[in-house]
Amino acid sequence: MNRETTYNRAFIAAITFSSIFLFSLGIVGSERLIPIIERSLNIKHWKSGTVISSNLIGFLIAIITGGTLSDFFPRKTILVTGLSLLIAGSFLFGMASSYLWLLIGNLFIGCAGGLLEGTFSLVIMDTFKEKRGMALNLSQVFFGLGAATAPFLVMIFETWKYYYLSISSLTIVILLLVFNIRIPGKGNDKISFNGNNPGSIFQLFLNKRFILTVLAMFLYSCAEMGIASWISSYFVNELKSSRFMGTVALSSYWSAQLIGRSTIGLNVDRIKNEVLISFMFLISTPFLLGAALTRVTLHSWILFTITGFTMAPLWPTILSDARGHFTDYPGTAFGIIAASGASAGIVVPPLIGRIADIYSISTGILITPAAMLIGGGIYLYLLIIKHNNKSTQRREMR
Repeated sequence: MNRETTYNRAFIAAITFSSIFLFSLGIVGSERLIPIIERSLNIKHWKSGTVISSNLIGFLIAIITGGTLSDFFPRKTILVTGLSLLIAGSFLFGMASSYLWLLIGNLFIGCAGGLLEGTFSLVIMDTFKEKRGMALNLSQVFFGLGAATAPFLVMIFETWKYYYLSISSLTIVILLLVFNIRIPGKGNDKISFNGNNPGSIFQLFLNKRFILTVLAMFLYSCAEMGIASWISSYFVNELKSSRFMGTVALSSYWSAQLIGRSTIGLNVDRIKNEVLISFMFLISTPFLLGAALTRVTLHSWILFTITGFTMAPLWPTILSDARGHFTDYPGTAFGIIAASGASAGIVVPPLIGRIADIYSISTGILITPAAMLIGGGIYLYLLIIKHNNKSTQRREMR
């Protein structure tokens, strides 16, 4: 019997989506709690900021190291480690009575997110090889659901303690289930180097397509993080809208992303990746440009919302396309590409802020359409190369 037929695809999907949903609750919940934590523990703004930063630092470190380790170690080991960190981090954050334990707890949650995001994404793509783009987009729908509901769920509980202890308890259940499933890749194998020298992993950095994919992901995330970080301030400070309208604009953008991944994202495998990615990059550019230049609140809100919808499939589709091209070290490739996107979250918000200090917020936001335009150009270039290579192969066959 073909070993692949022994995988319980529905069970793997359920475990994957549940895990991604839970760690998104953990990550986003801490962001909503910052004002409450500052009052409860009497800590200053800069300390609360480092609590959030610790999460991102943990994610960056873990998604790179976890991706590389998954190329050589059993994927199940990586998943067990990630789930254990989520259990520990949620418990520590929930029980924290000091700044230090908040910091450690959120660092663990960030590390868990990096390990689980990277490894489960590879698992779900290899489980549904014929529809990798659809599978990865669907996993991000569950991340979006967690991110959208976390700000409300965290306020339902009497204290954040019960919210995070609930995440920890539910993750224990998933951890126990993971021990009893077979997963594709090295999920059930011993440590293996595929017969390759681990040093050859650096050959990835000599691959032109890999470098361009990393750059494209960085550019996409520049646009996404630029919008997410500054859209509310743009509406309140520059368009002179209410704070409520600033919140609505941000919420509409993320809601449109969720809808886009639930619709376009589930059909991406019907279209050639380079065609879809370049189109989504380029079609988003004029909407973003218009949103940043208009001085009419309604128009800007509509254009930003449309942009959220058109940008939605890009992140998962870029990664699923990469999975098909970098097969020797998929975990390492995935980790580096995803980390390049996360690094944009460190670079772009302060850069836009600096430009805003000198000129205006709208001037700073113009970084986002520029990034999308260049990203679209990269995938158009890859599409042309692919077309030329096929033409060459056909001529040689004659």
